[in-house]
Amino acid sequence: MEKKLKIICETFCQEVIYSNSHIRFVAILNKNGTRIAGGYRKKISSFLTPDEVKMSLHFAKKRWDDRGNLGWHAGVSWIVRGGRGARRQ
Repeated sequence: MEKKLKIICETFCQEVIYSNSHIRFVAILNKNGTRIAGGYRKKISSFLTPDEVKMSLHFAKKRWDDRGNLGWHAGVSWIVRGGRGARRQ
């Protein structure tokens, strides 16, 4: 199942990255903030070092978690976790 999920995630990332010519990078992160799929558009190089990319993904994950924890203050009624919508009360 894990291999099938990886293929689905990579396919989704490719669809996103080629949906707009301005998108340079797409990633899907696991719950620990580690990239499990995605990458750069072909023939595009990173402006960041590999360590800076990892740090950037770490902080992006942290911001996403913060939105999930504090979203109800802004009127967000649901967030996506693990591919499923979770209702907030």
